[in-house]
Amino acid sequence: MIKYNKLVRDNIPGIIQNDGKECKTRILDDHEYEVELRKKLIEEATELFEAKNIEEKIYELADIYEIIEYVLMVNNIDKRNVDIMRIKKNMKNGGFENKTYLEQVN
Repeated sequence: MIKYNKLVRDNIPGIIQNDGKECKTRILDDHEYEVELRKKLIEEATELFEAKNIEEKIYELADIYEIIEYVLMVNNIDKRNVDIMRIKKNMKNGGFENKTYLEQVN
């Protein structure tokens, strides 16, 4: 038996069962769901970091984008508000185009 204790996509239990295996699942309450979505975002970001080629990067970015969509939804956040904040931060602090790497501050 392998313990996962993590949020998975909706069809994963069926895929496991179709593979002849048994799995135990439960439905999360709203608070647990939001926490697990954020954990999942970290998991997927780590997998993006470890991606070795462009196909793997696209695969992981798709997962990240999907999770962000659900985080927005469960928190009733309009994408436009996020984009407005992104623009404000960019105007104040700049973007990442110059590839600036801060090494030290004295």
